[in-house]
Amino acid sequence: MNIAKNENVIGALVLALSDTILTASDGEVSSNISAPGLALIGHEPGISIHELSQGLGLSHPGTVRVVDRMVARNLVVRKRSLEDARAVELFLTPSGKQQEQSILASRKSALGNALAFLTADEIESLSRISEKLLSAILVDEAHAFKICRLCDSSSCIG
Repeated sequence: MNIAKNENVIGALVLALSDTILTASDGEVSSNISAPGLALIGHEPGISIHELSQGLGLSHPGTVRVVDRMVARNLVVRKRSLEDARAVELFLTPSGKQQEQSILASRKSALGNALAFLTADEIESLSRISEKLLSAILVDEAHAFKICRLCDSSSCIG
């Protein structure tokens, strides 16, 4: 068993899949709009700007600018939090939900194309191993937002 080779191959696969998913999802939105941001707001309606910034790995001011652009394009609305008047909650508009569905469809297609080379049993095995690895590396809720920023919440494993 060549551990270094295995780690290298797995690392290359993870980056290749990541690049494929990001390229596919970014192709669904105009420039200056965050595909992961839209997907994360759709995944977690009412998400705060702070939580969104953690999920996107952006500064608070950077996230505010991303949200401003999404609001200007009628993809997202801001609402005052009923629990904390200082906080803002983010929700997708109908146009934003439509855009989110396009992003998720592109992601699904990209993953489907990559997984098409595997049998159903191999996909099942890869899924079980992936779930085990995700559980092991997950740090906290903020980290989960980052990991799940382009996930399809309707298919979430819980």
